[in-house]
Amino acid sequence: MPIRDVLKAEYGIVPDLKTLVELRHYGKGIKFPPQRRVAGSLTGGYLSNIRGRGIDFDEVRQYNPGDDIRNMDWRVTARMNKPHTKVFKEERERPVFFAIDNSQSMQFGTRRVFKSVAAAEAATMLAWAASSNNDRIGGLVFSEKNHIELKPTQGDRGVLRMINALCRSDNNFVAEENDGYMQQALQRLRYVAKPGSAIFLLSDFFAVNENSHEQLQQLATHNELHLIHVFDQVEYDVPPSGRYNISDGINITELDLEGEQNRISYRNLFSSRQNDLIDFCKKRRIGYMPLSTQTNPYQLAQAFAPHAFLAREVNR
Repeated sequence: MPIRDVLKAEYGIVPDLKTLVELRHYGKGIKFPPQRRVAGSLTGGYLSNIRGRGIDFDEVRQYNPGDDIRNMDWRVTARMNKPHTKVFKEERERPVFFAIDNSQSMQFGTRRVFKSVAAAEAATMLAWAASSNNDRIGGLVFSEKNHIELKPTQGDRGVLRMINALCRSDNNFVAEENDGYMQQALQRLRYVAKPGSAIFLLSDFFAVNENSHEQLQQLATHNELHLIHVFDQVEYDVPPSGRYNISDGINITELDLEGEQNRISYRNLFSSRQNDLIDFCKKRRIGYMPLSTQTNPYQLAQAFAPHAFLAREVNR
């Protein structure tokens, strides 16, 4: 029997189709925060800033040649003795993209589930929320080995396509060296995500470097970008004193946590990387949210509630 089929016997190692589908009951109760303005020419989603005959009244201004005469405000026109027209905000769908890191470092976890499964749960729950808002769901599931692209599709069909991609994404649990996979994925995301999209990037961000920062900055300039930082407890909470054999799937080495200085260095490794990521997000108005592998679906739904989600976005 293939190793992937054996591992599927216990949920937590790989995403489970039934579990992800059932997350719709949590996701449908989540409301996305209002969209902020971005530099792209398309705003999309919720209330668009594109002027038109939409559903919500915005303002009255002086009539300009070419304005739709059907929107004339005759009362203001009579009072001001100059032609005035009503302006509306038009409600539109917006594409919501989920970029999910399925790399080798994400195939790890000591509490409840692997980081890759925690990312799949979070992305799916948010996708169900976007579906209930009639947004179009697109995605990119990527790793060192390959990537799966999902064109934006409206409604539950878009969510189910993403779930299928998450469940069939297969690294064969064999590590492949590709230091530039994150940058390559972000470059592809810049191409497929049209300006004005909402983008959720779920990763442990081990592979982020200066080149990746540049790609993230470009994405944030033209879209609404949120980073969901997935981590396991053992990455920030120093294990008991001792020596541990660890492997990245290719190489095996020994981790020495016996000396106090070694334990301090280990503790600082995660906090330093997290603080750098938070500072990067603050300076560029990128949303940031930490996500532990211990977080269960109910806790996840609470974390994604509008007030809690906004509180965790460091750019607010």
